[in-house]
Amino acid sequence: MSSSDIFIGETIGTAILILLGGGVCAAVTLKASKARAAGWLAIAFGWGFAVMTAVYISAPLSGAHLNPAVTLALAIKDDDYSNLATYWGGQLLGAMIGAVLVWVTYYGQFLAHLTDSEIVDGFMNGSLNDSAGSSSGKPPACQTPRLTSEARSRRCVWHGLI
Repeated sequence: MSSSDIFIGETIGTAILILLGGGVCAAVTLKASKARAAGWLAIAFGWGFAVMTAVYISAPLSGAHLNPAVTLALAIKDDDYSNLATYWGGQLLGAMIGAVLVWVTYYGQFLAHLTDSEIVDGFMNGSLNDSAGSSSGKPPACQTPRLTSEARSRRCVWHGLI
């Protein structure tokens, strides 16, 4: 296997893994999704399909490590570290590509989910237990006094807090 085959195989395989796996989690979690509340079984089958697809696609090119821990374990086992950086670089790039593709695909639903009054009100009233230790019931990132209310709201949305 050449270094370019390894890099391309790991990049494509990891991108597919994250796209399909992250996609099924987004579909089951986001409120506007038709797969909302499909449950753990849908997520398990989705991730299983994601792994199977990624392995079948990347195995001929790179051996389908798809995980830096697997790559490190195989390098230690074989005492061959020559392609470690190539594998890890491909996996890192592939994970970023996959995550961006999930975000782009579900952007409208992420936005709707994070601006839904039922979700925002439930969170801000402390019902999600993420505001532990806060006297106002709001997460600490949303209490910064120096920010205007609009900037504070934007900050909370971008940090996934509302």
